[in-house]
Amino acid sequence: MNRGYFFPILFLFLISIFVFSSKAIVDIKLQELRFYLVKEQLLNYELSSKVLREKIKQMLLFKDDYKNEIKTTILESNIMNSDTVASYPKLKWSDYYGLFLVNLVRIVSLKNFLTLVEDQNDLMQIQYAFYMERTRKFGVAAKKYETLSEKFQDIETNENGFVMLHHGFCLAMMGETEAAITKLRKTEEIFVGTHFADNARILINVLLEGEKRKEEIEKKATTIDQKAELLFENGNYKETLETLNKIENRTVNQNYMRARSLEETGQTNQAIQEYIGLSQQNENKEIAVKANRRLMLLGNIYEKNESLADFSKQQAKKLGDEEAVKQVETGSKLVAQSLIIEKLTKEPTATETKKEDSGINQEELEELKKEFTAIVFEEKKEREEKIEKIITPIIKEEEIIKQDLVMKFRLVDGKILMGKKAIFTNGKFRLESGEFGISIPYEIISLIELNEPPKVKTFGIALTQKNGKKYLVNKLERIEDEFQYKGNDSGTVNVEDIDLLIIQN
Repeated sequence: MNRGYFFPILFLFLISIFVFSSKAIVDIKLQELRFYLVKEQLLNYELSSKVLREKIKQMLLFKDDYKNEIKTTILESNIMNSDTVASYPKLKWSDYYGLFLVNLVRIVSLKNFLTLVEDQNDLMQIQYAFYMERTRKFGVAAKKYETLSEKFQDIETNENGFVMLHHGFCLAMMGETEAAITKLRKTEEIFVGTHFADNARILINVLLEGEKRKEEIEKKATTIDQKAELLFENGNYKETLETLNKIENRTVNQNYMRARSLEETGQTNQAIQEYIGLSQQNENKEIAVKANRRLMLLGNIYEKNESLADFSKQQAKKLGDEEAVKQVETGSKLVAQSLIIEKLTKEPTATETKKEDSGINQEELEELKKEFTAIVFEEKKEREEKIEKIITPIIKEEEIIKQDLVMKFRLVDGKILMGKKAIFTNGKFRLESGEFGISIPYEIISLIELNEPPKVKTFGIALTQKNGKKYLVNKLERIEDEFQYKGNDSGTVNVEDIDLLIIQN
């Protein structure tokens, strides 16, 4: 190569590399900025902390305030539930090059690596865990939070604060008080001065107070019945369950406490089974109403279960609790649909199946899908075995549809004649209208139609030909010596072949 060209080409090459690298770095920084803005919008940490405090208050003070529970659930459904899929960074090969350069600089400056793809995967896992928490599958949520917590270690990020706090809450709800306090104390220690620490402290105090009262109950309770009631009032649901299981002939009220304790510890299917029986008993109407309200909340608010929702609605009518039905159904419309579950259940589109089109790790997404499918399958199987048999199928009364249909004979001069039966003879239609019949020469008819559209397919004008053939139509338009008919059947018929027109409904 001529040396005269070598240096200019080298110079242009280096300039090109510099420009390309600069653009790649700028692009990846913009992707980073966009992702963190989306993340802040999605992870509304302040709101989640407020809602958690409300849940703690409800657990202690408002056990049967279903209206307050609906409000809290509506708020909770909007946490970590924004549609951010379209805003996830979609990294091209040039973006990965830019990411490599940025991380090279971060190594030199002793900063942590920029991990956009990993961060998105973590976000997806947190959304999934929180969905399981708010639908009262505390065991599943706790395991997922634990996995995330082990990955994050003790890093002081909002994501880790959220995970640690909610992991502690799930453990507390499952009755694992000691493990919950340990996790919450660590949260308080790492996130000093933040709302994570404040909420951890509140929950620790609640749990310690509960443990103190539990010790007092052990000393104070004179009978096993009294012990169970005091434990339930104190919010010690795991211990309540253990105590009630020792009582052989439980009262209706004790069975309700047992069902509620099953629900509060995440054993929802068993709780539903108990609530169904309690809502149908006649011994204690107040308990029947309370149990049925729990069924309404579980079938409409926490999860969408049509058979359970229908059953509880019918029971509410029998119990005279229609106001609760209105409140629950209104609240159900305001509970935001879970977008993470939509993503796990819908089939991917052609563009979504392309690896480069999404910042989400497809292997992790598939693993979550398998896990969620397994949980749903097991839950459905258990419900079919235990619950569906108990619920008597709701037989809806068949709606009787009535419609006053009339034929309108539109004449060429614009006049309209109406009737329900017309016999064709001697070139004229004999239209029965009121007490008198009217003869109309077919030549002056322009259109025969219904006074209004039929509500049912079997309603309309029954057209009978002289050869016995029948058609159901909505309109007949005259074209010289033929009528063009439209409706369930369409076609043409010679006027001389028509025998009868009659309304059918």
